[in-house]
Amino acid sequence: MARRNFSKKQQCAWRAKTRKSASFPSSSISVDASRRELSVFVSQQTAASLGATVISDSWGGSDPSPSTEEHFFQTTPSVGIFVSSGDSGNTGSSPDYPSTSAFVTGVGGTSLRTSTNSRGFTETAWSGAGSSCSTQIAKPSFQTNTACSHRAAADVSAVADPNTGVAVFNNGPSSSGWIVVGGTSASSPFVAGVFALYGKGNVGPSYSYANPSQFFDVTSGSNGTCTSALCKAAAGWDGPTGNGTPNGTLLGGGVCTPQCTGKTCGPDGCGGTCGTCASGQTCSAAGTCTTSTCTHNECSTGGRLKSGCDSCVTSICAADSFCCSVTWDSICVSEVSSICHQTCP
Repeated sequence: MARRNFSKKQQCAWRAKTRKSASFPSSSISVDASRRELSVFVSQQTAASLGATVISDSWGGSDPSPSTEEHFFQTTPSVGIFVSSGDSGNTGSSPDYPSTSAFVTGVGGTSLRTSTNSRGFTETAWSGAGSSCSTQIAKPSFQTNTACSHRAAADVSAVADPNTGVAVFNNGPSSSGWIVVGGTSASSPFVAGVFALYGKGNVGPSYSYANPSQFFDVTSGSNGTCTSALCKAAAGWDGPTGNGTPNGTLLGGGVCTPQCTGKTCGPDGCGGTCGTCASGQTCSAAGTCTTSTCTHNECSTGGRLKSGCDSCVTSICAADSFCCSVTWDSICVSEVSSICHQTCP
């Protein structure tokens, strides 16, 4: 699903108890506005007046003066507004407003793949996920990152990679059936729906900063060449994925029970870990620490590594023989996260 710019249609979606979908117990309805002028914001007010609890915007452009458009996002205090951060990767100081508005939750994107870990999935930053720094909107108090001197996007994220996207049933006039869609035009309404489902539609953009444990932190992958957190996923906030993806169990007020039986390291299924390994050891897929005999660390590029030198390298070599027959390049390093579910420093 390509993200629309402001010269095309803007979609303002909200929750309505009319039909049930596979993802949520209520369906979404949309109001379309054809221009980034008053009609766009009238559509948002119309959605709110008809009972919306969340609104998802998929459009963007350059930063306006705060006095020009920011007030449109302050007029619906009981409704949360979620905005896709864009599909062009990091755009740095060329902001993608309104994902940089102080009054919306900017939604980035991830690549989501199934895994044998306790969660059942692993996520990395999607290379197309938008991230940017505002040039006009002041940095809010809840943002403490040093990557931007003004408001930064994104705040949170969800799967957006079209190669690992969400399943949508297309009931079009000429064809119908299940299709896979992506882009932050998919992640934004998805996150909006999750927040609405748990009664947190209007908590505002500061929520994920105050409650980071309710999100799966995404710590690997990038959406650009810069070396700061604005491009590179890392522990805590980063530009492509914000504070992470919603953990439904904790966001909904439930209690997550760590799954660490028989494990001494690795993810616990609740956003934490079962422990860390000593220097010179690595964590196996089974969650045990093993001593490495590799010629260099798997988190560094270099010569090819030998399968069997540690459990993570063995798993990577089985999936990507290039790493153990030619050279250990940056792709091999990225597979430490995607295959071994470990975080490189």
